[in-house]
Amino acid sequence: MKLTFLGTNGWYDTDTGNTICTLLETKDFYIIFDAGFGFSKLDKYITEDKPIYLFISHLHIDHVCGLHCLPKFKFKQKLTILGSKKTKKYLKKFLNHPFTASSRELTFKTDFIKLRPGHYKNPFRFVCLKLDHADYTLGYRIELDGKVIAYCCDTGPCENDYKLAQDADVLIHECALLPGEKDSWGHTSPDDVAEIAKKSNVKQLYLTHFAAHSYLDLKKRNEAEKVAKKIFPNTTATEDGLVVNIDKKTDKNKFACNPLDKIFITQEFGVWPEHYAKYDMKGHNGIDFRTKFDDSPDGKREVYAVLDGKVIECRNKDTGGYGKYVKLEHTSGAQTVYGHFDKVSVKLDQKLKAGDLLGISDNSGDSTGSHLHLGYRPAGFDYGNGYKGYVDPKDLLL
Repeated sequence: MKLTFLGTNGWYDTDTGNTICTLLETKDFYIIFDAGFGFSKLDKYITEDKPIYLFISHLHIDHVCGLHCLPKFKFKQKLTILGSKKTKKYLKKFLNHPFTASSRELTFKTDFIKLRPGHYKNPFRFVCLKLDHADYTLGYRIELDGKVIAYCCDTGPCENDYKLAQDADVLIHECALLPGEKDSWGHTSPDDVAEIAKKSNVKQLYLTHFAAHSYLDLKKRNEAEKVAKKIFPNTTATEDGLVVNIDKKTDKNKFACNPLDKIFITQEFGVWPEHYAKYDMKGHNGIDFRTKFDDSPDGKREVYAVLDGKVIECRNKDTGGYGKYVKLEHTSGAQTVYGHFDKVSVKLDQKLKAGDLLGISDNSGDSTGSHLHLGYRPAGFDYGNGYKGYVDPKDLLL
């Protein structure tokens, strides 16, 4: 199961992103949430003949404007659009001359299913409920392949918001407002969304639909993410092109969260043996992550504990090797080490939860550029394995 964020803006397109569209690919279906101009990229990702279902939340232009691009697609399978009774009524007018090409001119078949709030079993189990927005809006909860994916966009915090999110593996939620901001239109701020995720026992939260006039760049989104993480650590502020793999089954051998909010591996485990021979190792004893992005050009990003544990080593002085670093011991007996910090934010013997802040990444120690080094020793590790007990943690990442 895979999520691809094709458009993450609200209201209008900017250099930061297209208007809202999210693709969920499962074993048997392509499921799309809303059709802003991110929808225009869909043909790059739909490569198999699986049925396509498009869930429309409401009729505001930024959620349906991408339907103007339907004639560019050459799907072999039918596209089924699901939405409220009013959605069908108005889309029949919109998807026709003089606004755009008629559905009769498409090379593939289309169909429409009218929805009322309630529970559905076909074509798969899902729930739709009315949300709190200026015009009639539906939120969705998909139950498929042993996972629950909730989609709430657009809405202010409301009872049905919580119902759709309850115990969801993934909550995709709008974040049109800035931290602490309120409105009467029916939108949500990052702090409010995080409270919803926390109280609803959500596993992972993805913020999307950032209002284009407020979130002028990715730095603003990153600030919103930081606010949300203080309340609900497993939060990610999305951007166009973000791809998230969702495991079919919960794996107890996975990390509870990733060490960074953005994962881009720059050096794999075991490489460069000639360099690591001076440390009496067969090769690189961890994996390195990129930390320089548009919203962190200096390479300084927040680093998080991947599992519950206790600080057994930490150093806030640059003396070579890992430089400024943190080492944790976890309840299973496993250990993780995080290296090359700018600043360490924890103390020796401090107890931590997965997702707690460890410090800020940078370039201290034996390093040629800003990055994060992550090492992992499993419970009962073999110190003489050639890597001082460390093993490749790549498969443990979410």
